[in-house]
Amino acid sequence: MDITIAETLPPWTAGVVDAVLSWADVDVRDVALRVKRHGIRRAWFTSCDDRRCPLVATPPTYVEGPAAGRGHLYARKRDLGVCRSANPVVTVDRTRHWVTGRAYHGVPYPRAVPPGTRFVVTLKVPQVIPDGLLPADRTYHRAKSAGASRIETPADDLVLVLAHELHHVDQFRHGLPRSEVDAERAGQAVLRAWVAARRPGAQPAAVGRAV
Repeated sequence: MDITIAETLPPWTAGVVDAVLSWADVDVRDVALRVKRHGIRRAWFTSCDDRRCPLVATPPTYVEGPAAGRGHLYARKRDLGVCRSANPVVTVDRTRHWVTGRAYHGVPYPRAVPPGTRFVVTLKVPQVIPDGLLPADRTYHRAKSAGASRIETPADDLVLVLAHELHHVDQFRHGLPRSEVDAERAGQAVLRAWVAARRPGAQPAAVGRAV
């Protein structure tokens, strides 16, 4: 398996990845794993009830906090300049605080992978873990029937998502349906075993600061 881990990730990342590879019963000989960081994401919102406004309206349930309500949410602040409302523009934090991943059957676009690579797994790890986020029960919206996963540390989240994506690789390899529920349950099984073994490869993860 070819593994690349961003140097700016927490020092426990490589140890946790190695632990997952030893716990997950998946053939990874022709898999490339790329682990990166989630970027800090912000957007800008202004409330607007004018239905003649040329900007696309954002559903009230799409934005939380001070930007709640009908209006416009855009990735570029200058795009709100043509809004008819002239209401204040507020900054919205859109940074992801959970690990996300994806598995590919084949190499999706030109990237540096060894010859013979058949599958690619990409993970993105959050830069910041807000105070109070963990511990938490995480439910994947595309696999609700698998139930919630108890996440107590950022490393737990990495284990769950990596094992989930590796199960997709197994599905690809054997021509099985791409079941999100089965993949989530596989991730949960690896997470339970890893936690029961006292989290080998992980060090206590910091909460409430950049990681």
